[in-house]
Amino acid sequence: MASLKDAEQFADDLAGLVDNLRKELQNSASFDNLVRIVFGQNTGALFGLFQDNAAMFGLVSIVVIGLIVAYHARAAVNPYLTVTLGLLLGGAVGNMLDRIRLGYVVDFVDAGIGTLRFYTFNVADSAISLSILLLFIAALRPSLVEGTQRSGATASASAAALARPKPTTPYQEGVEDPWDEDVER
Repeated sequence: MASLKDAEQFADDLAGLVDNLRKELQNSASFDNLVRIVFGQNTGALFGLFQDNAAMFGLVSIVVIGLIVAYHARAAVNPYLTVTLGLLLGGAVGNMLDRIRLGYVVDFVDAGIGTLRFYTFNVADSAISLSILLLFIAALRPSLVEGTQRSGATASASAAALARPKPTTPYQEGVEDPWDEDVER
């Protein structure tokens, strides 16, 4: 029971810290009008669409997480793609954990100027949005994900070389070697 009491104390301390941080940020002249820390419950999807479907979105999140992991496992090693998929995976996991644990996603960042405010969001939403932007950029510039492109002649020559099977036994002296590229045919 001591661990439960410690967990409750930690949660109370954390809630007090967040409340103090919110008050400090609201009192700050530079952040007061641009960014506010608030508490919002989102039981729907992006921008509050499809409200009261947290369980369905929790299941969808599990499928999306599986697809991200499977795609990354099959994709070529590329730092750009790894960071992009990592942001997407982190955002999906963060929102999924909130949905499963609480039944809603906690949104707490309220950005805007005066009465012109954007939708309230969280860090996971920011990671997902940034990853979508990076994927869009990769679609416009495939070289970011695929590496450098080779010229057509070099690519077809190397593809032909890879397609040729290697001999399993060495040829004897005087027998023509069909794998020898020095011989004219």
